[in-house]
Amino acid sequence: MMATYKPAAARGGESASISRHIVSVGFELEGGMDREELLRLERFVDDNGLGSYYARDVESGLCVKKFHGDLELKLHSRKMEVLAGFLDYAYNECGFETNFNCGFHVHMRFEDMPGAVVFFSSPSVVAQFKRDYSERFDGNEKYLARLGSVHCRNDNVDTELFGRILRDGRHRIPYNKNSVIALDAYKRRGNVEFRVLPNQTSSEEAIESLGWIIETADRIYGARGGVAHDSVLTREMVERDRSLTGMLR
Repeated sequence: MMATYKPAAARGGESASISRHIVSVGFELEGGMDREELLRLERFVDDNGLGSYYARDVESGLCVKKFHGDLELKLHSRKMEVLAGFLDYAYNECGFETNFNCGFHVHMRFEDMPGAVVFFSSPSVVAQFKRDYSERFDGNEKYLARLGSVHCRNDNVDTELFGRILRDGRHRIPYNKNSVIALDAYKRRGNVEFRVLPNQTSSEEAIESLGWIIETADRIYGARGGVAHDSVLTREMVERDRSLTGMLR
């Protein structure tokens, strides 16, 4: 069923979490659209009070055959209906298009962000996430091909870089922007980035994929007390990383 957008939800208080452990979610939606379609979408953003939560960038190399060119549309919210409503409008009212070069990156801010960064630095936790992903999309080559692509390395935790920080004691989170789960997003945006989803060809697909990845990340993180994980980072290492100063204030 297609989600129905509720404008009041966008203007309402941003107090509730989007799930049990995840405070807010954002996405980077790669694709293309005509100039008039983009203007229509951004009028929708303004009319529904989403201007403070929305941004767009030019994303070169996507080669989506639309007049305005290649775009990366960004939106974050604490409310799933806001995210779903934006996707619904972009695809069905504004002609948003994607191709195999595009991705759908999801950013999540957990209640305890340092703890989440430590947890998702565990190779065994990442392996569990990838198993769940492979099982969910078994037989779907578009989704399975995303694992190990140039935009989503299948190693997630760059062991060489992690080993280096452990040896020299610099207490730095390594740069791993293109991993399945990119911990470097914490330094840049104060969240954890899940880069595994491929291009989404419809609003229905995008909303379903978004819901699945939120539910899965929340479930895996929620079971952390019963998971024997082998985190490479420690809380001290995360909190001492000076590049994070002020990120979450």
